[in-house]
Amino acid sequence: MSTVYLAAPLFSLAEQEFNQTLAYRLVEACPGLEVVLPQARAKELISQKGGLALVFRDCLDSLAKSNVVVAILDGPDVDSGTCVEIGFAFAKGKPIIGIRTDSRTSEDRGLNLMVSHACTMLILGSQRDTQTLAEKTVQAIRELTPAQS
Repeated sequence: MSTVYLAAPLFSLAEQEFNQTLAYRLVEACPGLEVVLPQARAKELISQKGGLALVFRDCLDSLAKSNVVVAILDGPDVDSGTCVEIGFAFAKGKPIIGIRTDSRTSEDRGLNLMVSHACTMLILGSQRDTQTLAEKTVQAIRELTPAQS
């Protein structure tokens, strides 16, 4: 089964709750799928000596071990940390599924062209709920990682 790295902003309660809900819904829609949720892993690491460096290294290590990256691309501009994760995954040849539920538009489908073109696949438009979004995302994961699904 595939391991998914969920790249997303995680600084507000709303962002954290959305990320947790989406991770749960992905596993619910595809039992056996492993979802790496950096915000959950960071809580333990950040309190240790050199915590910020540990979080950074853990994120890169987790990205390298993942089969696919799911990146949340909402907001007027994509979160800078998420952009680094996308760039790292792109350089490693990982498939990237970009998700944008935000209705704001700008350059290329509401995204900076460097971000949109780094994504292997985009899921655009507001979804009815996180369950529907998770089902569409699992379908994309299966298309991009047929050997692992």
